[in-house]
Amino acid sequence: MSSVLSQKEYGACLMKFKERLSLSGQEDLFVLMNVSMSPFTSPSNFKQVLADAIREVAEEEVEVRFHPQAVWRTARLICRTVCL
Repeated sequence: MSSVLSQKEYGACLMKFKERLSLSGQEDLFVLMNVSMSPFTSPSNFKQVLADAIREVAEEEVEVRFHPQAVWRTARLICRTVCL
């Protein structure tokens, strides 16, 4: 699932979020959302398999588009979001 965070609607909040991701500019931010049911009803390593798959794809996509420092920050953000 994906969404767009509109600069017009989110204003200063979006600017701060983009700053934390080492992004700049007045463009809208396109984001991917990952929502899943509780992994505890599935096989024991489902959560890790899912996290690894999302991380792999995200790192490949981000690597092409951003400065290496931003790649690391984005990968950490993804890992925190998925692994927690």
